[in-house]
Parts: sequence; structure tokens; C-alpha cells
Amino acid sequence: MARELLLGAVAAACALATVGVLARARGAGAATRLIVLAAVAWSASRLLGWQAGAPASADLGATAALGLVAVALPLVPGGPHLLSGRARTWADGLIVAGSALFVAWVLGLEGLFESSSAPDTGLALVPAPAATMAAGIAVVLLTRARDSARPGFAFLTCGLAAVAAAEWLLLGVRLEGTSTLVPLAVLLAAGGWLVAALARDRFGADDEDDPGLPTSLSVVVPSLPLAVGLAAGAVQVADGPAFPTELIWAGLVVILAIIARQVLALLESIGFWRELETVIRSRDVALQASQAVEEELTHRVLHDPLTGLPNRALLLDRAEHALSRREPDSSLAMLFIDLDGFKEVNDTLGHQVGDDLLVAVGRRLSAVVRARDTVARLGGDEFAVLAQDVADEREATTLAAGLRDAVQQPFRAEGIELRVRASIGVEISEPAGRAAEEAAVDLLRRADMAMYSAKSHGGSDWRLYESRMRRDAGERLERKSGLTLVPDSRRSA
Repeated sequence: MARELLLGAVAAACALATVGVLARARGAGAATRLIVLAAVAWSASRLLGWQAGAPASADLGATAALGLVAVALPLVPGGPHLLSGRARTWADGLIVAGSALFVAWVLGLEGLFESSSAPDTGLALVPAPAATMAAGIAVVLLTRARDSARPGFAFLTCGLAAVAAAEWLLLGVRLEGTSTLVPLAVLLAAGGWLVAALARDRFGADDEDDPGLPTSLSVVVPSLPLAVGLAAGAVQVADGPAFPTELIWAGLVVILAIIARQVLALLESIGFWRELETVIRSRDVALQASQAVEEELTHRVLHDPLTGLPNRALLLDRAEHALSRREPDSSLAMLFIDLDGFKEVNDTLGHQVGDDLLVAVGRRLSAVVRARDTVARLGGDEFAVLAQDVADEREATTLAAGLRDAVQQPFRAEGIELRVRASIGVEISEPAGRAAEEAAVDLLRRADMAMYSAKSHGGSDWRLYESRMRRDAGERLERKSGLTLVPDSRRSA
């Protein structure tokens, strides 16, 4: 008895060491604290039971402690997130435990049980399957765990397997009424709890995005023991006497666990699909919001913030596409519009009235052109119109006259009647053959030169681009800046 008490004290010390190690684990949480409590409860129950000579009380306490471990294991970080998934692992553990009991019964436990004179032998059968259940749950969780949590579950699996082996040895000792294997059982249990303690913070951070999906191995783990247990049961029924009441109840528990496992597997699958549907919906909402933001940003980049009209970049982009897709017998017209007298309105009545006037001018220009044409604000008081599929110069100049007349109609702002005029330059695209990007930029540049020609002749009029306008623009630049322009032929030579 003294040796058993000493070994029990060693087991208790190991359990207390487990408390200290696991309590310092950064990712321990409530689940690992329950496992610590179970280690203490197991050691205390075995120690007090041996000391008091009450093995039944020791079996009952050990069973409760191991049941606590089984409950806590699926709650460890890295285990299943869904309640149905956790309950499924408990059912897997029951299947493994019941199957192990049937196999052990056929392999020799039956003879020990029938020949034993120890009291409460029925209760003695419970702790070993309970420990096997905890080890089976740990194996199932190991097969389902994400990579970062597998080291922790590996330590738990090895440690609980050692505890289960110790319980099976203690069952044999209890039924035989000897104490020969008690030291080995105690050392196995103490070592098992210490190995389980080494799990520490090896589970990694809990990942809410990883639901802990079942794997092929997680299905095989309870299925193999079940198959072996059914085979053992069949052998027992065919060759041996009837099962005792305890095993009949164990068989009933296994059957109920199998049924529960199938139902829980279905519920877990439904839960996964619902979570997946929720994730897909949330991502769709996020994608739609992202697309809306992207469209808004794109609109801001390509449109004038004051008038909402396309800006220079979008105007040139549309001109490039139109030039690349135009028919051989069709042309594009670019009209460059500058407001005469706008500066005086802005300086006299303020920027707010000036901004309102620019918005109104943009609306009037848009009302004159066709749906396929583009009205753009280039900046300040400058606008441009890209007219597609223009038949000839007459159609382009008719459009210019219409735009000029629309701008010259009086505007009303804050009870004041305002009048501005428009100087318009017109350029019609050349035949295809030049690069679309260069042609679009050149169209706008030449229309700008034509607009300055119209403005230099008194404004409130339009002018078609002529080649001499480039020369005149160069001469004006030389007079103002003192620079000498080099002809293109000399620059390229």
C-alpha cells in the first residue's frame, strides 16, 4: 500500500506540474484549463481511492475526469467551429471507446471479468473506455485540424493514448486483484499527462475563417475500430456465451452514437453550406461596394467635377476610338470653344456665379449636339465638342454656328441677366493612316489654333482650321517669348 501511495503522490505531482505548464500557455484558453482540471481530478481520485481502499470511488472520479477531457477537447483552438462538428467528434469518440471495449472483451477481458471477485466490476469497466474515447477524439481532431494546430493535437493524442493504456492496465489490475502492474500504469499515466501538457501554445491562433472541415482520415478513424469491434462481437456471438448486461448497454451506446454521428454529419454539412452562403453573400456585397467605389473613382478621374462633363482625357480617349473605328468615307470634327467675357463675369459677380454659368453653358452645349457626340470641359472657360460621322465641312460649321448661338442666349443668375459669347475653332479629321492617338491630339490642337483665330477677329464667331494658322501661332509665340521654332523637317533630320 505504501508503494501505491508513493506512486499516487508522483502522479499528483505530475498533474500539478501540468497545471503550471498549461497555465502559462499563451493560447490555452478555457478548453486547455478544463484539461488541466481533469488531470488534477484524475490524479486526486486515483490517489484518494487507493489510500482509502475505495477503488469504486477512484474509478468514478477517474471516469468523470476523463469525461471532462472528452468534453474539452473539441473546444481547443483549432477544433471544429460548429456545435454540430464538435458533437460529431464526441460521437466518434463513443464509437471508438465502445469498439475498443468489445475487442478487449474478446481478447481476454471476458475471462478476467467472469473470474474476478473484486466488487463493483461493472463500474471498473468504464474508465478505460472513457480514456479511449478521449484519445479517439484527439485523433479525430488531429486529422481535422489546420496545419498550425496539428502540433498541439499531436501532443494531446500521444499523451491521452498513454493515459488510455494506463487505464486498461489498471482495469486488468482491478479485475485480477493484484498490484504488479500498478507502477507501470502510474508511470504511463504520469507521462501521458506530461506529454499532454507539452501541447502548451502549439495550437496557433484561432482562425475564424477556417471552420475545421472533416477529412477522409477523420471518417476512417472511427470506422476502423467500429469494423473491428463488429467483427469481435460477431465472433463472440458465434462462439461464446451471451454478453453481460454492461456490454449490452455499451453496444446500445455505440449504436446510438452511430445514428447520432450520421445526423450530426448532415447537420454539419448544412452548417458549412450556410456559412459558405453567408461568406459568398458578404463577399458579393463587398465586391459590389468595391465596384461602385471603382466606378465612382473612374468617373471622377475622367469627368469634370464642376459640370459633370467628360474631361480632356476622356475626350481624347473617345476621339482615338472613333478614329480607329471610322469608316473610310466618314470624318470627325473637333470644335474648341472659348467663352468671351467670362473673366469679367467671374471678377465682377464672384466665382459662385461663374461656376453656375459654366454649368449652364455645359447644359446648353449638350442640348445642341447629337447623342453620339461628346461635350467636354477642358478647364477654365474652355469646352470642346467631338462630333462623329460628319459628312463635310458644311455640317461641321453648321454645328459650330448652333453652338455659338446657344451660348449667346442670355443667362440669369441671382436675378441678373448675363451674356457671354463664344469663339469656336473647327477642325475636321484627315484621311485614315496616321496613328489614332497622334491624330486625336492633333485634332484638338488644330481646333485650338482655329479658336484663337476666331478670337483674334473679334470673337463670337467660328473659324475652320487652315495651315497658315500654325505659322501664325508660331510667330506669336516667337514674338512673346523670343524663341525660334525649328521646322519639323529640321528636327527629324
